[in-house]
Amino acid sequence: MTDVSSTKDADRANHKITSLRAELELLEKRRKKWQYAWVNEMLTDEDFTKRMNEENLKEEEIKKQLSSLQPINEKMSPNEMIEVLNNVRENWEHMDSLKKKMLLQMLVQRIDLDKVEIGRLLRV
Repeated sequence: MTDVSSTKDADRANHKITSLRAELELLEKRRKKWQYAWVNEMLTDEDFTKRMNEENLKEEEIKKQLSSLQPINEKMSPNEMIEVLNNVRENWEHMDSLKKKMLLQMLVQRIDLDKVEIGRLLRV
C-alpha cells in the first residue's frame, strides 16, 4: 500500500512541477509582449513598469512553489548514477540554486552530525 500512495504523491508532485514550469514559460512570453508593446509606444513607461512588477511578483511566487516541492527520484541504473556523480563537480558551478537543491535532495536522505569534544564523542 505504501508504494501506491507514494506513486500517487510522486505523480501529483510531477504534475505540479510540470504545471509550474509551464506557467513560467507563459509568464516569460507575456513579459516579452509587454516589452514589445512598450517599445512600440503602446504602453506608457508607468504602465510598463507596473506590468513588469506584477510579472516579477508572479515569477517569484512560482519559483518559491517550485523550490518547495520535493523532487521525485526516478530509478537510475548504478552506472547512470556513477556517471551523474562524476559530473557533479564539473557542472556544479553552472547549475542554478534550484537544480543544486534538487540534486542534493535526490542524493541525501539524512545528515547525522557527530560533535567531537575533547576526550568524548557526542551524537547530535
